[in-house]
Amino acid sequence: CVAAPASTEQIVVLSLVLTGVGADTVDFKSATTIIFPHVFKATDPGLVLPDGDNGYFETAKGEALNLTNPGTVALTGCGSYYVL
Repeated sequence: CVAAPASTEQIVVLSLVLTGVGADTVDFKSATTIIFPHVFKATDPGLVLPDGDNGYFETAKGEALNLTNPGTVALTGCGSYYVL
């Protein structure tokens, strides 16, 4: 989770690497609204978004960036973002 910025700012995700050990679903959310869903497949349990100048997804202004993983698969990852 990335804490909510000021009410006039939003979080923009520039890059991301996320791996899991098996099939699962992961949702990135702007507060509680899904803005980037991803399904891990057992045969391809990773997600790589290389550095993107314009960003891949963004939160609504003033909302936190949240990640939900309703399954039991352990996740590991890192990413970069900026506040606009």
